[in-house]
Amino acid sequence: MPAWTGTGTEIPGASNPYAVKADVKARLGISVTTHDDILDNLIDIASRAIDADTDRVFYTEDDTRYFDGNGKSELLLPYDLLTVTTLLEYDSDGVLSVTWTSGVANYYVLEPYNESPKWKIRAVQGYQFTAGVKNFAITGRWGYAVGVPEMIEHACINRTITMFNRLRDGEVTVQQVRNGEVSRTFFDPRTERERILMGVGSFRRMVAR
Repeated sequence: MPAWTGTGTEIPGASNPYAVKADVKARLGISVTTHDDILDNLIDIASRAIDADTDRVFYTEDDTRYFDGNGKSELLLPYDLLTVTTLLEYDSDGVLSVTWTSGVANYYVLEPYNESPKWKIRAVQGYQFTAGVKNFAITGRWGYAVGVPEMIEHACINRTITMFNRLRDGEVTVQQVRNGEVSRTFFDPRTERERILMGVGSFRRMVAR
């Protein structure tokens, strides 16, 4: 996996919910505000679980990220990329002075050609991503798409409702027994993971790292 760091605006997870609380409350038949705080927390938990299970995020982030050059003509990106504003390379003096321009007659092209998001940058015209540590800086818009896909929104709502109902009903399941002590949890991890993947599995990022 190419090494990278982000130096732009890091958006906290809590500010990127994949469902609207009002929609969750409507499905639950709740009109009071008594449970609003717990619903906010559960929506956030559900959203971040979807991130983990799909290996991508469904919000956009304008950011500059630094990558290690690999000495090859292709650079696999560990995160989804929508657009590039600038692609810069450090020169031998450690200055970001080499500007890569896009296009088949210039420095690079984004791939796949007719799909979005992009997950690979291919150097053209004999150029290579010079081997080095964080010697390439890509400024652009990162993320899967502008707007949460409908299936992701539904998956988030369904998971939030499941967690809320289990909390409200006081449901617990035996998770494991260690040294004679029973550990209990509100959720069965295996069942929950299988259910989540059924809703979002088609969105899982399959690009080799």
